[in-house]
Amino acid sequence: MLAVALLRYAATGQLAEAIYAMLSQPSQPAATRRAALEGLLRLQGEDAEATVLAWFSSEDMDRRRIAAGHLHRLTDEQLDKLLARLADLPNAAKPAVVELSAARRGADMLPAVMSLFEAPSLDSKLAGIRCLGMIGDASAIPVLIDMLATGGEATEAAQKALVSLPRKEVTTALLDTLQSRPALRVPVIGVLVELKCYDAIDPLVEIAANADPAEYGPALNGLRGIADPDKTDIPRLVKLLLRSTAGKHRDEVEKTILIVCDKLPAEADRSQLVLACLAKVERPETPKYLPVLGRLGGSKALAMIEASLDDPNPAIQEAAVRALCNWPNAKVADKLLDLARTSENREFRRWALRSYIRVVSLKSERPEAATLAMLLGAFKLADGVDERRLAIERASTVRTMEAVTWIADFLDDPELSQAACAAIVELAHHRFLRHPNMEHFGPILDKVGRVSKNPAVVERAKRYRLGL
Repeated sequence: MLAVALLRYAATGQLAEAIYAMLSQPSQPAATRRAALEGLLRLQGEDAEATVLAWFSSEDMDRRRIAAGHLHRLTDEQLDKLLARLADLPNAAKPAVVELSAARRGADMLPAVMSLFEAPSLDSKLAGIRCLGMIGDASAIPVLIDMLATGGEATEAAQKALVSLPRKEVTTALLDTLQSRPALRVPVIGVLVELKCYDAIDPLVEIAANADPAEYGPALNGLRGIADPDKTDIPRLVKLLLRSTAGKHRDEVEKTILIVCDKLPAEADRSQLVLACLAKVERPETPKYLPVLGRLGGSKALAMIEASLDDPNPAIQEAAVRALCNWPNAKVADKLLDLARTSENREFRRWALRSYIRVVSLKSERPEAATLAMLLGAFKLADGVDERRLAIERASTVRTMEAVTWIADFLDDPELSQAACAAIVELAHHRFLRHPNMEHFGPILDKVGRVSKNPAVVERAKRYRLGL
């Protein structure tokens, strides 16, 4: 505390040099000493360059660290003196000198920059990577691509450096690496996305057509970042969808199309371009594309889906149900509820009910009481415990005491109590609901603390009970 007080006093100009000199001794704590050294440099004003030069050449790590922050003050002649003694400088000091020199002298510093990659320290390699991003040419690209394999900070620095180099040469090298070095695909794709490299779309589509998640996952991430919702890119993604393997693979391709189409303005029909691509697709392919139309929405897509619900082909009928269940909002809630009540297929009823619960609990202009009534109806219709749990969980979006009371009734139910505990603490998170109703809410939170098997839920219940 005394050191802090002295530093503050010195900052006012009172006995500054004496105080800084005393507190800059090696016996002082590191933070105090560095603050005092910084103070001494500030006192020298425009005459500090010679001190910066001396300190930076010192074996004293604290003096070097402070001087490094002032290297930019050195004249070119003073910087040359450091460069001439580069081999004799402490290894930790070399990267800063080379980096500043590269910024000032450009490509002339390439030999010194490349020497940083031979040093064992990560700081040296990072400085070398940054320098190549500043002054490198096409010859630096292979070095930076190799650095992508390093991982961590070095990979991130190499990605940024590659973005800064000549675009044509970089993209050509990266597209070649995409094919020849599969282990580097993730960082390579990251750079291609940053460069918005449209030439990468076709190679990424080919990789994404593989059924192996390790192959298609990174490729789809790249397509999500690069592809546009236009007449060039959407047809390529639709063709990829038709080539995809049923299950997780196709689901991820559907999500990719959705993410790309979401780049359209909010008022646009996201399914229009996809429907145009599908106009020439043979009918046997229908089960492959109906579900994505459900994700996209739109009146024309809905008409196609509804027309397929009663198709005699079981595969098309199932795809139509999945499409309806994928719908992004509550527009099809009545259709889902009707399907959940009347379908002769138990799986269709279950899918429809779960989707109904999802869409009616999305944010809307509907009164909270109406939403709760819809969830209560879904709960009564459910013939499986999973669907009943889902209705309770989604009731946490209805921020009323009526919802709290209904959910609390299940705290004694062995099958539903844990879902009820989680839903109650979500509602209790909202002070506007909890605080005015604490007389009723408090005992419910006490019970949650006793019933829940989730330590995080128990902790939240206790905090909310205390009014926190």
